[in-house]
Amino acid sequence: NQPPVEGWDYDAFVAAAGPGSQNDPDMILVGGTGLSQAQSEMQFGLWSIFSAPLLMTNDLARVDRESKAILLNKEVIAINQDILVKQGTCVGSGKANQSLYNTNTLVFMKELSDGNVAAGLTNLGSFGPPTLLNFTAEQVRPNTKQ
Repeated sequence: NQPPVEGWDYDAFVAAAGPGSQNDPDMILVGGTGLSQAQSEMQFGLWSIFSAPLLMTNDLARVDRESKAILLNKEVIAINQDILVKQGTCVGSGKANQSLYNTNTLVFMKELSDGNVAAGLTNLGSFGPPTLLNFTAEQVRPNTKQ
């Protein structure tokens, strides 16, 4: 599965990641950059699923309370810092799975060293009602081919 982004070689993006070679999609913009809370949560969560460096572009002494809560979320940071250093992958998108997800939804999963799987659900739309997503054990089983 690939996110529906024209001109993006997603397979090369995933293949480049691993211990000592993490992808760096850019700096974290959370805190004082005009992102909404939802956008900030999405960016920080995706960077963690990607095992990307968590580099911030802000003055940490002046970050608002909501942004600070996002940046200090220990569970999300633990996903990013997992010792397996395996990048999460897109396992579903509106483009690849029209019957399961709408076109604005991306589903990422990341295998963790303790055998668990972290999931990141991303709504790229600007509005919409809550969506119920159901997964089988087969769908969340880590892909051992990577």
